[in-house]
Parts: sequence; C-alpha cells; structure tokens
Amino acid sequence: MIDIAREHILLATFATAVFGCKQPAVSPAPTRPDTLGAQFADAHPTPPQKASGLKSGSGMPAGQSDMWQNDVPQEVLVGTDVEPLQTYLPEARPVLPGRYRAETGGAVLLAEVTPGEPPLLKRQFKEPGLKAATKTYRNLQRADNALVGDKLRILGLPRAILVLEQDSGVEGIPASLWIHFERQ
Repeated sequence: MIDIAREHILLATFATAVFGCKQPAVSPAPTRPDTLGAQFADAHPTPPQKASGLKSGSGMPAGQSDMWQNDVPQEVLVGTDVEPLQTYLPEARPVLPGRYRAETGGAVLLAEVTPGEPPLLKRQFKEPGLKAATKTYRNLQRADNALVGDKLRILGLPRAILVLEQDSGVEGIPASLWIHFERQ
C-alpha cells in the first residue's frame, strides 16, 4: 500500500517538475480502500483525469502530438549503469544554459544548452574511430524544470541535465532511456 502511495506522489512530482502540470483545486475523492487506503485517499485526493490535463496513468499532458502518447521512460543511463528516474525527480531544477558531457560505454556525448527565446540544444555523439553525429533541437519550450521540444525532453538538475531523445538518429542513443549529462 505504501508503494502505491509513493508512486502516486512521484508521478505528481514528475508531472509538475517536467511539464509544469498543476493539480487543480478539487473536492476530495471518495475513499478507495482497495487501492490506496482510506487514510491516504482522504489526505491526497485524486483529481479527475480530465480536469488535471494528464493522460491516464502516464504523467503526460493529454491531447498533445504523437511524441506525448507514450509513457515516459522510467530509467536513466548514467555511464554504463541504469538507474531509476525517481531518484532524480526530487532534485529537479530549471535547466541552466551551458555545456554538458556524458559517457556511455566508449561513446562521448556533448550537449550545449543555449539561452534565448526560444532556447536550443546542440548534441554531439562521438564513438572512437567514427565521425561525430550532431543534432540541433530548436524551438524548445520552458516547462518549469524542463525544456521540451519535438521528440526531446530535458530535465534540469543541480549540476547536470537528463536528456530524453525519442528520435536521435543515432543507434547509440536509446529512445527508451534518459541520459545523464554532467555540467562542464
């Protein structure tokens, strides 16, 4: 029962941190002892899905383009390790302009967030002995602690960013994992 309550809180935190979704003021939901327990349901009412603007169960804004129709990956690639996204959500901060670096296996990824209206991200992927693959994402939109663009999400952290590229054009960048970049 505690795990379900914790998951509900983490999804709400994620939606707020990444997409700026605010839960509307609603009257308390009826108690649901079969899933969350009477005490939790009374303390944390569940807003109706239509009023919250969230796709049911995903933490994603409803009614957006195709890139918003899938659930957000729940794992982060940190070097060669995979860690749960939930460990990073409490640290979410606005994305800061600057240069960032990640290493995944033998590949080096460089990213530069450029300030401006709108901000942009330029990412380079370089494997030893191969030509670098560069991609620039323009017209990013701010959403609280994130920058969001076409098939791209960036979550800000105190000294890093998490980047999710859903169509990187590079085999070495998985669409199913966030990548952890350290600020340089």
